[in-house]
Amino acid sequence: VRVVIDPENSIELDPVLRQAVADHLEAVRLIGEDIELRAPRFVPLDIEINVCIQPDFWPQDLRFVLEQEFSDGWTPDGRRGFFHPDEWTFGQALHRSQIAGRVHAVTGVEHLVSIAMKRRNNPAPAALNVEQLTMAFDEIVLVQNDPDHLEHGSIRFILQGGRQ
Repeated sequence: VRVVIDPENSIELDPVLRQAVADHLEAVRLIGEDIELRAPRFVPLDIEINVCIQPDFWPQDLRFVLEQEFSDGWTPDGRRGFFHPDEWTFGQALHRSQIAGRVHAVTGVEHLVSIAMKRRNNPAPAALNVEQLTMAFDEIVLVQNDPDHLEHGSIRFILQGGRQ
């Protein structure tokens, strides 16, 4: 039996959690079955969002807000960022409409021009306005947007308009 574990609030399966799950499963497994524990396959994405901003907002300020909204951490008001690890689970597809909804909820956004997204290791260019990126049963979306670790996914905002 293959068991894939999605650790809470993390993308790392630490040895303590692995052992706790192994101990629990060992107590309830059927005779003759082997149990294999695995970490999920995190799928790094490259996303580019092109946004027109309202004329009375500074682009730098809006970029900061958007980066927090789409972070893998927390927003200043205590909500999870869009790409927080606990917002995603096995096989959950990323829909364009989810991103569009979160962008439109940000004060200062006039309208959304385009969203391009792709798997990081896919050699094809990011597809504009693709409706969804699907994940396999053991895959989880990953976008950390850390400039030192772009292999963990990235999101880029192109802002047009606003105060100059």
